[in-house]
Amino acid sequence: MNLLPLYTIATAPKFWEDLWSIPADYTTCYQARPGMRLPIFTLQNDKIHCSNAVWGLPPFHAPHFYPMHRVLKNRPWNILIRQQRCAVPVNCFFVGTPQSPWLLRVIQHRTMLMGGVVTTLKDKSYFTILTTEAADVIQNKTEVMPVLFDPEKTLRWLKTKHMSTVMHYADRSGSYWFDYFRVPTEIMQASENKREWLIPQGMTLQNYRAREKKIQEVAFEEERANRRSGK
Repeated sequence: MNLLPLYTIATAPKFWEDLWSIPADYTTCYQARPGMRLPIFTLQNDKIHCSNAVWGLPPFHAPHFYPMHRVLKNRPWNILIRQQRCAVPVNCFFVGTPQSPWLLRVIQHRTMLMGGVVTTLKDKSYFTILTTEAADVIQNKTEVMPVLFDPEKTLRWLKTKHMSTVMHYADRSGSYWFDYFRVPTEIMQASENKREWLIPQGMTLQNYRAREKKIQEVAFEEERANRRSGK
């Protein structure tokens, strides 16, 4: 299965305003697709800054993704990863095929960040999402996944000048707990943007809410166990 050019950012701008005391202005999007203007975070004057950029590099909004293991071997990407990193907010991403899409998300955090790079052409910004090897638990669904990190690690991702630290983010992306399920094929329709397509295929809303409650209970117990053990 492949990483599909689709993700969700349903977290309201106020979340970031409260978290980092920064202005954030964007429209939430249940099905974010290449070519759309979407929120990203960059570093300006040593502070996190929110802006909007087009997903995919010009002129054809491609590539949508670029593998971390190749950035240092390609001079233009080597420069981008060193000087123009960005963080892309995400709630879930998708893998599989257009005929069989699967939603994947991190259980511990409702909102995560994907590592990316950004470039500007004619006063317009464009970004690409960086990828890494999939976590062991989801390798039966996809071989690659976005470089993922939680909000508290964002400033370091944007600020560090050490490539060893940058590459470490790719290594650690698979350390989270993942939930995944198949979603309706209609989610791949480019003209639609529907929240109900984020529910497991064939599941009622009531059953989905019950499932959510159980997952959060498990995540809470795991987190509490980790804190007790000092992890």
